[in-house]
Amino acid sequence: MSDLFSFDLADGFASGRCPICHAVALDERRWLDSFWREGRRDRETRQRFFAGGGFCPRHAWLLHGLAVEADAVGAIADVYGGLADRDLTELDRILGDGMRRRRKGGGGVLARAAGCSACVAAMEALGRKVHFLLDLLGSADGRERYGRSAGLCLLHLQAALAAAGDEGETALYLVRDWRQRLAVARERLGDVRGSSSDVVRLYVGDPPPGANRG
Repeated sequence: MSDLFSFDLADGFASGRCPICHAVALDERRWLDSFWREGRRDRETRQRFFAGGGFCPRHAWLLHGLAVEADAVGAIADVYGGLADRDLTELDRILGDGMRRRRKGGGGVLARAAGCSACVAAMEALGRKVHFLLDLLGSADGRERYGRSAGLCLLHLQAALAAAGDEGETALYLVRDWRQRLAVARERLGDVRGSSSDVVRLYVGDPPPGANRG
């Protein structure tokens, strides 16, 4: 398969999570780990980081957590220190001009030229994982393995259907499978012995760390 890390998706079948959520999360951590270890020193990678004003809240804290775990907070000081220096210079210019340097067209103070580069990488990873899943579901063995998994969350079901063209045998299989899982989860809501998390997980994926999973 063209994706070097496609085995993450196969492992996701046994994870108890949406297999795409599992695979993309591993890829995401791998990308961020590579960023702070090596990527931040690359000129173009660093420029994309600055253009986005750093990372989005989710990826900024994931990066911070990885660096803290590795006792490498100097990496955070490097990239966010560089970003802070750039923004301090820009703020001094704006204040020196009495706010007249604010960009026309509603850009505002410290407007960013791009989005979070980690989000861009995550979306690219999602596309690879979805296509690999569709390939797997083209075989009886792949469907049998998928059937034993927790199934896709709604977001990744929609991504898979979009990639499959919302038609054809694989798309029909996914819709039927999700409908069956949703019906079972809905029925369990009326059973005091059941788990309310089943139906929530189908719609939004696995809960974040610290959330009640009851």
